[in-house]
Amino acid sequence: MESATGISVQNTPASFSISVDKVSGTYFWGDPNLYIEIIEPLGHEAQRHDDEFKHQLSNLNNRLSREFTEKFCDPDGAIDWPRLVQSVSGNMEPE
Repeated sequence: MESATGISVQNTPASFSISVDKVSGTYFWGDPNLYIEIIEPLGHEAQRHDDEFKHQLSNLNNRLSREFTEKFCDPDGAIDWPRLVQSVSGNMEPE
């Protein structure tokens, strides 16, 4: 049994006692296999999402690299620095 002191709604001290039982693991869940039954499918689902994320990220990197090369590189693949600097430091044209 633990005692606690606090402030009541009327802003006056109030004392009360509470009982706290600490329960964890299989005593709390009741099923010794619950974590395995939950975590294993979550791991597979997380892997599927991770694979899809990596695929989409790769596509984005490829698209951005292609757009950059088309806009700011010469036919040999070298960066056209004057064009790049002018683009990033100039005023944006309304679309």
